[in-house]
Amino acid sequence: MKKFLVFIAGGIVGALIAFAVPYFISEEDDNYYQDSLVLFKEIGECVSTNNFKILQVTQGGALALELIDPNFKDLGLPSNLTDLLNLPSGLVVFFKDETGTAYYDGQVVKMPKGMCAKQIGVYKYLTAEETEKTVPVVEIMKK
Repeated sequence: MKKFLVFIAGGIVGALIAFAVPYFISEEDDNYYQDSLVLFKEIGECVSTNNFKILQVTQGGALALELIDPNFKDLGLPSNLTDLLNLPSGLVVFFKDETGTAYYDGQVVKMPKGMCAKQIGVYKYLTAEETEKTVPVVEIMKK
């Protein structure tokens, strides 16, 4: 009888391990790939004084690409045409949605005169190609 109880107890423990281990492994993977936001205690330097184009709206903010103004205004072109001629610089930033601003894909965030995008933290996310990226979190403030 004692051997039978040991056998049953071993089966129960084995079943618990068989179900518990995959559960905890899957929970760990889900947490690993979540986006993360780290804010600094102090405001950093100006990252850019240029405009930005929203690439993708995410939960809590939006990823944006810096646009370089090629300064075609000297040619006398209309402002809507010069906006189309802005070139991407390659700098990607994250605008944190703390003011209730509703961002949308393709939106151009214009930088007011005397203002700049100051770094206030970093944002990590996973791309569609499953590459982890880290970009600065910025807020538009006075220079």
